[in-house]
Amino acid sequence: MTFEANTLKKAKIILVKYRLCDRCLGRQFPGNTMNNRARGASLRKAVDQKSLNSEPCFICSHLMRSLLDIGKRAVSATGKYQFSTFAVGTTISPRLSENEDALRAEFKLRGGETIKSEITKEVARTIARKTGKQRSFRNHDIALLIDPLLGSTQVTPSSLFIRGRYTKRIRGISQKRSRCMNCNSGCPSCDYTGLSKNTSIEGEIGDYLLKKFGGSRVIISWVGGEDHQSLVLGIGRPFFAEVQKPMKRWPIMRAKNLRNGVRIIGIKVLTGPPTFSPRFRLRVRATIDLVEPISKKVLDRLEAFTRKEVTAYSPNKRRYFRKMVYSVKPVSVKEDSFTAKIYCDGGLNIKRLISGERGEVRPSVSEVLQTQCTTRKERPFDVLSVALERSVGS
Repeated sequence: MTFEANTLKKAKIILVKYRLCDRCLGRQFPGNTMNNRARGASLRKAVDQKSLNSEPCFICSHLMRSLLDIGKRAVSATGKYQFSTFAVGTTISPRLSENEDALRAEFKLRGGETIKSEITKEVARTIARKTGKQRSFRNHDIALLIDPLLGSTQVTPSSLFIRGRYTKRIRGISQKRSRCMNCNSGCPSCDYTGLSKNTSIEGEIGDYLLKKFGGSRVIISWVGGEDHQSLVLGIGRPFFAEVQKPMKRWPIMRAKNLRNGVRIIGIKVLTGPPTFSPRFRLRVRATIDLVEPISKKVLDRLEAFTRKEVTAYSPNKRRYFRKMVYSVKPVSVKEDSFTAKIYCDGGLNIKRLISGERGEVRPSVSEVLQTQCTTRKERPFDVLSVALERSVGS
């Protein structure tokens, strides 16, 4: 290869004053026709300077000789993870960068690749070549942090996002885990999770997903909720989950009966997190107790809920909001109670829609019928279907 006279002049002066390996020499003179090591070897030959033998390089102290071994150790560290794309980062001693910066400042060298960049690039090439996987700067499955001096590789898998549905066939099971009663953030009785070990849908789904994906933690986002005494029937309630630091990314996922009457179906891995909070509609069946008998004619007043907008108050958020009730239809009537199917927007408290408790939902079933109505404590309402208004994720 032919070099400019000024390049050869600077290279000769540098090599007279400093001991540099081929990579660290070639890196100071950028070019697109060959890699740093080949460029450095060509420059050394052109200025008739001998290669380093046992003498340490001024910049890297022989570190660049170990790039292949560093890459092989990184490949070994990925062995227990499923991935198709990866990213690589490198942490190096500040001394190496300082040596290079001092040399470039002394000889007014510009545009060359940094030692950190070259290490990262070469290790990534080794990983790609030996695993057949692709380096990706965005949306990678795993990220590797290389410390070449310590010879260590830290692997951090990217979170997986999942959607699915669950049904619940046994009453008395809460949707969410409750906080540990003995601590605020973690203690031996809760395995330092800060959560109780009481049976919950969240616990059943979370334990199953951890087993399938080998992650460190599962965070579930719910599409609405139900009373712990309610059943969830039909095709179930949708949920979304983030599996943090998964070791597996492509396990076979089928419908699965979990413990305590919980079943999950339709599990699918998304290409990214859900992009917005989903709106949904809800169909439930509720057994409604009456303080006094009413006639069928009075029950006909429930037709007022045909596409009726109701106002609800959220004590937690301290604000009012509006929801649609599309129908409230009695399907079974007894002397002191009746069973009704309710079709409404998600996010509306069904118990308060029926009772009108403290005026937090208006109008309520109690208000329309002009008699106090309540749901049964042991079976307040059962979820028949939950329909997302729009698809979420991909």
